[in-house]
Parts: sequence; C-alpha cells; structure tokens
Amino acid sequence: MDAGTRLARYKPPPPPERVSTPVLLQALNAAEVAAFPSYTETFGLAAVEAMACGCPTVYTKRSCGPEIVRDGVTGLLVEH
Repeated sequence: MDAGTRLARYKPPPPPERVSTPVLLQALNAAEVAAFPSYTETFGLAAVEAMACGCPTVYTKRSCGPEIVRDGVTGLLVEH
C-alpha cells in the first residue's frame, strides 16, 4: 500500500467531549494551581477563567502571559 492510499484511509480520532461549565468551574475552584507553560498561546482564555475562580495561576513570560497576568498580583510569570 502506498503512502497516498494510507493517507486516504486515515480517520482521525474523535474530538474529546466538551466539559460542562459547572464541571469546569468545580475543577478550577478545587485546583491548587493552574499552570500554562505555552510559548505560542495567542490569548489565554483558560488562564482568565482560572483567575476568575480564584485559582493561583502560573504563566510563561514568552507568550501572552504578561498581557493577562500581573506578576505577583494576579499570578506568577516564569521564564520557562
């Protein structure tokens, strides 16, 4: 079987199920920390949601972290 045939037969896995809002809020309220080590995130909505729930948030300085997190006030910014 050649690569083109294999590619044509490939079926990606189904997307993960969506987490309901109450379950998400319960998890964020129970979390001890939310860490976002992304270097390529364009806007960290998940970090904003975590901070809105009062969850301590750690974000990298290399992406949108400095636009969202006030270092030492609303969370921590790290180099890596």
